[in-house]
Amino acid sequence: GFQDGEYMSGDVLYSSILFWNATRILADLYDDAGQGYAPKAAALREQAKHVRAQITAELWSEERGAFVAATQLEHDRISVWGNAFAAASGLATSAQSAAIFELFKTREKDIFFEGQVRQTPAPHFWDSTHTGPHAYQNGAFWGTPLHHVLPFIGQHDRTMACRLLHDSIASYRS
Repeated sequence: GFQDGEYMSGDVLYSSILFWNATRILADLYDDAGQGYAPKAAALREQAKHVRAQITAELWSEERGAFVAATQLEHDRISVWGNAFAAASGLATSAQSAAIFELFKTREKDIFFEGQVRQTPAPHFWDSTHTGPHAYQNGAFWGTPLHHVLPFIGQHDRTMACRLLHDSIASYRS
């Protein structure tokens, strides 16, 4: 029995961004394939536009200055990884990206440890994971999302991004 994951329901931020991003990539591939695929590219771009609007309407929280993790189960949690992905991929507007960065900057100690990143800012945990708080899957610091997190932070503060990268490399060596 190895089990992995937390449980969310409704519209889920991270998987919705993955879908939005995939529709854009596929549209570009259809464009590259030739004029005969233009209708498919256009349909995918329209789908991406719709998904982006839905993500913003349903998951953006002006009060938190960030996207929430989901619309139902875990609706009151900020997904650190999802917010970094939203900003790094261009899904977030400039104003949203700035607000997300401000959250990361002001709550750095709640999000980062030795260059690794929590899934939710401390002191919060996922309510819907099988492991409970302070367990492997819930409250740990991970290197997994650094490919979203560091470029996003670097868009706003290169010094902070370099420091976090240095800390991450140092923690892997130790």
